Amino acid sequence: MRFFWITAIFVVAFVATLIAKLPLAFVLNVVGAKSDGFQYDKAYGTVWSGALSEVKVSGEDVGLVQLKFRPASLMQVKPEYDLRFSGPITEAQGKLRLSLAGGISLHTFLAEIKLNKVRHLDERLRRSDSSLFVSIDTLKSDTNGRCVEAQGNFESDLLTNVGEVWGWDGPRLFGEVSCQDQKYAFQLQNQGGESSFNANAVLSHSGEYHVMAVVETQEQALFRVLPALGFSTGAPGRYTYSKQQQAPNL
Repeated sequence: MRFFWITAIFVVAFVATLIAKLPLAFVLNVVGAKSDGFQYDKAYGTVWSGALSEVKVSGEDVGLVQLKFRPASLMQVKPEYDLRFSGPITEAQGKLRLSLAGGISLHTFLAEIKLNKVRHLDERLRRSDSSLFVSIDTLKSDTNGRCVEAQGNFESDLLTNVGEVWGWDGPRLFGEVSCQDQKYAFQLQNQGGESSFNANAVLSHSGEYHVMAVVETQEQALFRVLPALGFSTGAPGRYTYSKQQQAPNL
């Protein structure tokens, strides 16, 4: 039995050493990592420790992505990487886990997304220096990028900063992410304040998205702010916003 374990450890170490020397660029080309929703300029280093430059996800400039393998994950047969993003749109870090059955997942992922750099956000909302703070417990996708499981929370100062331009004290927004018909669903609402804000966004693996928002208010300042931000007037004190678009191919 002792001989068996010694041999097993030797084989695992040998295989790990061989894998560690594989160039990251070669592996990504073999698996066909690039797609309409995911692009990068160059891959550096090995599958053990490497990086991707000028990464774009659904047309958004993510920047540099660094990967560092976690050797202990081999013992659980769940290959895992420390992941770090650094670019114009976000500073983020977390863990990336590969499934032997296909697909990937993010864990303990923290990010600050600079909303004024997000191309798909309405230009009128990008005029303020606002952020979206993301905390993802689990975000799993299949081999086609479809949502399998999602648990996480986020917070934004978007309305607070936009409101300053109009002399209005906007509330902070809070929300969560989930899966909806294999798409990524985001729900957002305010806590506190005199008005009610509810927003929903659905993003597909192909980059198509649909955003809907409803505001119910009696605040005079919002009667001027909301139409200027693209909201339509419905019943008295009720405003709605809707945008649906296919993200352009890269």
